[in-house]
Amino acid sequence: MKLNYHFLFLLVCVLQLVTSDLPQLRKDLNQRPKKLEDSHSDLQEAKRVLHKRISTIKADLEKKVKVDVEEQVKSEIWEGILRHRRLPGKEWSKAEIERGEDTKRRSS
Repeated sequence: MKLNYHFLFLLVCVLQLVTSDLPQLRKDLNQRPKKLEDSHSDLQEAKRVLHKRISTIKADLEKKVKVDVEEQVKSEIWEGILRHRRLPGKEWSKAEIERGEDTKRRSS
């Protein structure tokens, strides 16, 4: 008989613990959908902000690359003009010298 009383006592204690937590558990269960909705909307907002930031960075990089490429092309053209003029045996005309100086002044 002693075993049964202990078992019943234990069962009653467990039942009291579970029932005392029941209102809190119900409250938590009712709040879960709201928490998930809030979390989802926060994630959507973060996604929008990240997408905008990536788009801005991409546009800035494209602009910088375009400027760098244009400068590189101008530099290569200028170097090509200088190399062409420095070929042995080639005589420079007065017009070529003036044109080269004008180009050099504009690129500086």
